[in-house]
Amino acid sequence: MTDKGLRILSLHGGAYALGDAATVSGLLCELVLRAGAHAVSVNHRLAPQHPAPTAVNDILTVQTTLLDSGVRTHLIVFAGESAGVRLVIALRVAARRRSRPLSAAAVIFSRAQVRLLRRHAPHARDSDQPRGANPHGRTMNAWFKPEGAVQARERTPAKGEAQAPMTTGPVARSAPIPTTMAARAFRVCGSTSAFGPKLKDQAMSILVIGSTGTIGTQVVAEIARRDVEVHALIHEAQAKPHDNVILVEGDTTDMDSMRKAMSGMTTLFLLNPVVADELNRALLMLDLAQEAGIQRVVYFSMFNADTFLDCPHACAKYAAELMIQKFRIPTTILRPNYFFQNDAPAAKTHQMPMPIGSLGTSMADARDIGEVAAIELIRRDRSPDPLPTEIIEIHGPDVITAQSAVRTWTEVLGKEVTYPGDDLRAFEKRFEKMAPNAIAYDVAGMFRGFQRDGMVAPDGASERIAAMLGRPMRTYRAFAEETAAHA
Repeated sequence: MTDKGLRILSLHGGAYALGDAATVSGLLCELVLRAGAHAVSVNHRLAPQHPAPTAVNDILTVQTTLLDSGVRTHLIVFAGESAGVRLVIALRVAARRRSRPLSAAAVIFSRAQVRLLRRHAPHARDSDQPRGANPHGRTMNAWFKPEGAVQARERTPAKGEAQAPMTTGPVARSAPIPTTMAARAFRVCGSTSAFGPKLKDQAMSILVIGSTGTIGTQVVAEIARRDVEVHALIHEAQAKPHDNVILVEGDTTDMDSMRKAMSGMTTLFLLNPVVADELNRALLMLDLAQEAGIQRVVYFSMFNADTFLDCPHACAKYAAELMIQKFRIPTTILRPNYFFQNDAPAAKTHQMPMPIGSLGTSMADARDIGEVAAIELIRRDRSPDPLPTEIIEIHGPDVITAQSAVRTWTEVLGKEVTYPGDDLRAFEKRFEKMAPNAIAYDVAGMFRGFQRDGMVAPDGASERIAAMLGRPMRTYRAFAEETAAHA
């Protein structure tokens, strides 16, 4: 870090005996965003193995390293949480005794420590920012500001937020960008160098299988947009869509080409096409991934895969999930709902293309689905250790029926849009114009499940995805308006 920007030196809590640099990663990322700074998160040695003043000495060593690298004292701001607050105070006391410059400012996160801070810094003041919870439920209480520094605001992370470690080692190093399940801070940080080196400057090895379809193109684009290098599997040579994309030729029915494609990869996104041998391809790719030593997988399944067991497409998805669970492959299993883009032809044909029925479908935009997949891929790839398997259902904010979809498109287009009805045999015949009749029959069977069981999200499902994205999810009407404008 040789530029002249602000440096936040972060000290974590944990009663001096617990915690690490990841403890406040989400909060630190928000500080970096607000202040436009770089950050160093200190993994100081812990008690009781390393009693006081070891932690203070470790932190002073980090500060000295910063100063030796050319960073001026007036550009250093300490940020302490819980026990980290007491470390900030101890550092200031030590610096005062030694007549040694320490920092321009300090920001603390622990109401219990405010009085103690004021004993040693009578000009400390309560924050003039709105109060709210930090990742540990405390309030941003004081802003010690002797010389003036950029103010920071607090954030309230989403319920269920999880954070990945930022640093390793006995003292500290430049902190890479953290990932959070809430992903609000991550989504922004991912396109900047706020924590020092950009993600593409660090070892990344993500391979996307299924990179050229509706979802796969979004996944690749979202990873590349975050300045992360991604390998995209293609069947034949084509132009690179982005500088961060490395095109890899391969075929999921050719094991030699797939062994070559997976060589050196650490993280895999697997989306199989709707084909007669879909299950075969899925199991082969998962098995090859294990052979290649890949322990970070994001598998693209579908909502109700475990319910629509009379549909070969859904059954194939669920069988792959069972393999993942049986062999304990560290995986994020994505179960997306039906996506808006399937209805895009209505803008030109003025007829709804799919027999979704009247029970309701919590549709989602393919771009939102792709972004969730990208977040999960980067989160797993950034983790120093394989993460536990989990299932994430992806649902949109609205429940759409055939009738409400017709109303939306009719209003948006200003022309009558029709719904051909729930006749699955008639749909199968129409679909045979685009796919082999066996696949048409399979897809019709999937919509039989829509009509029989519905595709309505459980309570709170879309809110979780919105928290991951750090923004509201796209709505069906907004998609219809956007599609109509470009029809």
